[in-house]
Order: sequence, then structure tokens, then C-alpha cells
Amino acid sequence: MQIAANIVIGITVVVLMLLLCISYARSEATCMDAEMRDRVRMLMLDGIDQGMRMHAQRMFEIWLKDPTRQPARALAGMRSGIVAYNGARAAAQRWSPSPCR
Repeated sequence: MQIAANIVIGITVVVLMLLLCISYARSEATCMDAEMRDRVRMLMLDGIDQGMRMHAQRMFEIWLKDPTRQPARALAGMRSGIVAYNGARAAAQRWSPSPCR
């Protein structure tokens, strides 16, 4: 039960952070030159890649702990992770702050 509560709290924190980042990124205060934009985008993509690696590792570790029901559950978890990974990478590629004047 404690694990489920921690997962819910973690997801809530991540969602709130994403909302804050999105609202800040849309504000006029966020402007940058092309070099900085590309650097930030690369950092975002690296973080997304790292998140996918960590998710795959967690799915495998869970499978190792309970081999009786895990193949289907682990595959479902990986599918969810892949959907999120694809969406996050596409959003990072589309991200384009306004150039500074």
C-alpha cells in the first residue's frame, strides 16, 4: 500500500513540475538564442532518454521479483513507457522559445 501512495505522490509532483515548466516556457521571459535553445533541447532529450532507461530497468526488476504474473504486466508497463517516451521526445523537438530581441 505504501508503494502505491509513493507512486501517486511521485506522479503528482512530476505533473506539477511539468505544468510549471510549460507555463514558464510560454511566458515572455523565456527567450534564447539558437545555440542555447539547441543546448537546452539536447539536455531535455538526454533526460527523457535517461527516464526511459530507468523505466525499463524498473519493469525488469519487478518482473524478476514476481515471475508468475509479470510477463504480461511488464509488457503493459513497457508499452506505457514507450508511449510516454515518444510523446515526450516529440514535445521536446517541437519546443521552440522565442528568440531574444
